[in-house]
Amino acid sequence: MTLPANARPPRRRIGIGRHGAALAVAAALGYAATRLHAVPDLRLHFALFGSLHALSVAASLLPRPRAAAIALVMAAAGLLNAATAGFALTIGPTPRLLGVPAAIAMSAAVGAAVYALLLRATWIEYLRLREGAALVFACALTTSIAARWAPAGGDGLWRLSLAWWLTFSAILCYLDRRARRASC
Repeated sequence: MTLPANARPPRRRIGIGRHGAALAVAAALGYAATRLHAVPDLRLHFALFGSLHALSVAASLLPRPRAAAIALVMAAAGLLNAATAGFALTIGPTPRLLGVPAAIAMSAAVGAAVYALLLRATWIEYLRLREGAALVFACALTTSIAARWAPAGGDGLWRLSLAWWLTFSAILCYLDRRARRASC
């Protein structure tokens, strides 16, 4: 079935069970990469985790995006995560001025904002500014709380990423369910 040129593409929805399963697989892959020290650089670590989360979102969308679109969004998510982590945690002045917890919160917030904009521009059109702001705040808060108990090094980075993933995904699934109920 092809759509007319002026028709809107079908609204995508998130299969919550499918997203949870894809997120679990992505978390296991990220944990394995962390434990095997397969990703030695901080920016590459966050690039891998950004791409894995984008893949878990793409795997849960119905109707499913094309493979080329999935690859592009995965690459964009990876690059955005690497740039955010690189700026906030290593290049930017935040760790020296405000301390590491503030740098982690800032990195989580900026990453959530940019990633939400990417998803809004590509797949999830119902994500609005107010909802995006709630996502940003929740991701920053959750990651800051997780940072208090995360050990330094690879396992700590995995735990911070997992806390961010779960927060972002839970809110995204809630927003999807709410949008579906509103359209009925």
